[in-house]
Formats: sequence, C-alpha cells, structure tokens
Amino acid sequence: MNRTTGAILAWLAVATTATVATSLAVGAIGTGIVPQAEPPLSPDEVNRRLAEPATGTSRPPVPTTTTTPTTTTGNSSTPPPGDPPTVLSSQGGIVYARCEPGVDIVSASPAQGYRVKDIEPEDGGQRVRFESGRVRIEVTVTCASGTPRASVRVN
Repeated sequence: MNRTTGAILAWLAVATTATVATSLAVGAIGTGIVPQAEPPLSPDEVNRRLAEPATGTSRPPVPTTTTTPTTTTGNSSTPPPGDPPTVLSSQGGIVYARCEPGVDIVSASPAQGYRVKDIEPEDGGQRVRFESGRVRIEVTVTCASGTPRASVRVN
C-alpha cells in the first residue's frame, strides 16, 4: 500500500510540475521571448515616407527610368517618374494610384490569402478586384481634385 501511495504522490508531483512549467511558457509568449514586430504603417505614413527623399542606406533610392511599365496584376513593377503614388488600403490588399489626368493604377498588392483577379476600367476610374475563396473585394479608384480616392465594396 505504501508503494501505491508513493507512486500516486510521485505522479501528482510530476503532473503539477509539468502544468506549472506549461503555464509559465504560455504566459511568456509575446512578452519578450522574440522581439516585437513594428506595427503596420498607416496609408498616410506610407505616403509621407514615399514623398521623402531617400537618405542613407535605410531605404533604397527610387529607380528612375524613361520607360513606362504596364499596369500589373499583383507583380511588382517600377512606377513611372512623377509624383509618388497614393496608397489606398482595403481588406483585400493595397492599391497604388495616381491621377495623371485620369486614374493610373501603378500597382496592386494583395493582402495575405488574397490574389488580384483583375484591373479594369470602371465609370470614370479603374476597379481592382481582390479574391480569397468566396470573398471578393472591389476597390474602385477615381480622381477628385487630382487626388486618388477609393470606394471599397465587399461581395
């Protein structure tokens, strides 16, 4: 009987130690085990940083070209020379656009889990469709007073 009691007490001690260790490990998640990630930039902050001249090595200089790339559907491209594009955010992704004199979609970057379905003309502007499974996000970009504006619709 003493052996049984000893075995039960030993098992309880091991189980308690494992539970406490697990609780401490779970509680430590996000409290300094790994460095904190920078929070995402707001569209205004992205626009401000794009408008700043490149200094030092913290940001590569914006390439200057004399060719005008075609609009892409999620692939990277070099924007044509001119004003920096305006960043327009949505759940489905980010659209970079300019008004020159009409809407010019420089590029579209889908959010994680989304893809760019298409970029098409739309009533005085252009429309970018992002898809993820059955979710469709339509970002219609128009120009108001020379500034790109987005209208977002979720289907």
